[in-house]
Amino acid sequence: QELTEMRSSLERRVVERTQELAYAKDFLQAIMNNVPDAILTCDTDFTIESANRTALELFNLSEPGLKGRNLIEFFPQEDNAANLNAECSDHRQFQLKPEGGRSIPVDLWKGVLDNGNGHSRYIVVLRDITSKVLAQRDLEMARKQYFHQEKMAAIGQLAAGILHEVGNPITAIA
Repeated sequence: QELTEMRSSLERRVVERTQELAYAKDFLQAIMNNVPDAILTCDTDFTIESANRTALELFNLSEPGLKGRNLIEFFPQEDNAANLNAECSDHRQFQLKPEGGRSIPVDLWKGVLDNGNGHSRYIVVLRDITSKVLAQRDLEMARKQYFHQEKMAAIGQLAAGILHEVGNPITAIA
């Protein structure tokens, strides 16, 4: 009798814990899928293990199409692979080449996920910075245009001053 009660109690606790874990997993997945940045987990060779919804949209792939692929293959320049492999956790800009699309400028951050058993992996966060790059380009064009206008205004003032100085002696002679 007592053994049956203990078994029943343990089974209830297992069911409760399983429900709690399922809720926690769903909750974390909902958070990940609503983050505006692409988040990937990769092994130490940069093989993609998981990705949030934003990453799937950025890479233009489904989860089965992205999972198992090497992250480095999406960065076409050779120096990008070297920079990605470098031991750093700062933000760096790269050109991402998604499946069937044009290159996208991205800000990349890489961090180490250490689960304590000596088996490390990476978390990679990518942010599409296309609008930032376009805004910087527009700002630079506006600066150049402003500089050119200022230069032309200075030349105009210089020419007016020269004409004035040339005109004074002619007026005195006439």
